Amino acid sequence: LTGFILSVAFDILPVQAVVVIIMGCCPGGTSSNILAYWVDGDMDLSISMTTCSTVLALGMMPLCLLIYTKLWVNSGMIVIPFDNIGISLVALIVPVSIGIFVNHKWPRQAKIILKVGSITGALLIVLIAVIGGVLYQSAWII
Repeated sequence: LTGFILSVAFDILPVQAVVVIIMGCCPGGTSSNILAYWVDGDMDLSISMTTCSTVLALGMMPLCLLIYTKLWVNSGMIVIPFDNIGISLVALIVPVSIGIFVNHKWPRQAKIILKVGSITGALLIVLIAVIGGVLYQSAWII
């Protein structure tokens, strides 16, 4: 709804409006879990919310796109990437399950893995941001 309101309020091009709405419909990602860890947030809640939003995105994303994009496109023009959403769900559940198992069996080693993983996550986020900024410099021009 926020993406739709912003698209209408700023009167952007139809293709840009659809992209803003799609981004608003996307489920949460791993970055939110890493940020929650860094600020000593509730990790159980963060991972649960990411999992729930990914599962619900299977049905809610098509519904939201059907409702909010009628102003700009025909309903048959948008293809929902169900396979990518499913891959995202599996990519979230498998590592979390392995982490729960390791934490249960070897709690001391799990703390070391968590510290190394959080530092690696921080470095990867910075690396991805830098590479994305360099590769897509043409997108900066308005």
